[in-house]
Amino acid sequence: MVALSDTEAGRQSASGVNRGGRIFFGSVLVISALGLWAVPVADGDAAMRLIKLLVSMVLAGVGVMFFLSLDRGRDLPEIQLDTAKRELRIIKHDSTGTAYVDAVHSFDALSEVSIQDRLLTARDDRGNLVASVPLRDSSTEAALKEALNRAA
Repeated sequence: MVALSDTEAGRQSASGVNRGGRIFFGSVLVISALGLWAVPVADGDAAMRLIKLLVSMVLAGVGVMFFLSLDRGRDLPEIQLDTAKRELRIIKHDSTGTAYVDAVHSFDALSEVSIQDRLLTARDDRGNLVASVPLRDSSTEAALKEALNRAA
């Protein structure tokens, strides 16, 4: 059986507390950058305005970096191809990070399972999209292609 997470060695998902902390501190820094301009400055003090501009840009930049560091890949479902049982399983995570099986599809019930442009796409016999997951690297893509060729 090949799962997308099996081929991504060392990838650790952030805990709920870590994720919440990043959102909180990112929000605080961005709001602080905006709030810095609520404090009045003397009319002729261009140097102070320049310092405020620099400080607010740094605060906003660090705040945005907190948001960008969130693990958005965790929101994507995990696709497992079980070649022994000849089925495709879609594993999702709830808000606490606990994994659960969302759907199980037999290979015989799937009309198409393809990998193109680092995107795994599976369709059922009616042509409905069952799963569409981006692949992060070429080793994952190669492992899945090999598993699909063995299953065919």
